[in-house]
Amino acid sequence: MKKYALLAVVLLLTISLFSCNRDKPPVITDPVTTNILPDPVVTDDTPATTEPPVTTEVPATSEAPVTTDPPVTAPVTDDTTAVVPHPHTPGRALGSGYLLSDSGTKLNLLLNWAVVDGPEEGTAVVTVKIFLECYSIFVGERYDGELTLGDSSINYSTPQLEIPGSGFNEIDFGTYTFTVNKTSGASTTVPVSVVWHFRGVYAGLSVEYVTIDSTITFDN
Repeated sequence: MKKYALLAVVLLLTISLFSCNRDKPPVITDPVTTNILPDPVVTDDTPATTEPPVTTEVPATSEAPVTTDPPVTAPVTDDTTAVVPHPHTPGRALGSGYLLSDSGTKLNLLLNWAVVDGPEEGTAVVTVKIFLECYSIFVGERYDGELTLGDSSINYSTPQLEIPGSGFNEIDFGTYTFTVNKTSGASTTVPVSVVWHFRGVYAGLSVEYVTIDSTITFDN
């Protein structure tokens, strides 16, 4: 009997304990884990702009063209251009040449000239020879020919001319000599003029004068 009573007590305690435990909230023994999420990425609605890289280089500038100095040359001195005069020697040749008129016909004057050192220092002797160039010609004597060289002038005369035919003729009108002064420098220029009064018709053309008006230049 005591045995059944003890079982009843144990059964009552078990039922009572079961009732008490049912009223309590269940105990969760599983560990609670918390997932740590990364911070949200904050984005800006404004599109990102790419800024140019910052450089420290100095912008290139155009440099002035490099010029080189001209080569140094020795200055020109008077010694390079100085004219050394020849010693004055009477009779030393200084030059020669000729001048020819242009009358528009085959009737012209020819003047040959030659120059030598004069008898005195700084002087020169100029010799001129005058010729008449023509073909057939008939003309009387002339006494009013004029010859000027430098500051000197003379008159000359020509004989009567009666030359028929078609050949070329060179008639001597005389040789004349003048003494002139040289000018400073390497040469001397002298004006010369020759006039012959024809006063006639030649080859159908009227010719009053046949003239030479020019200069001659000779070395000093």
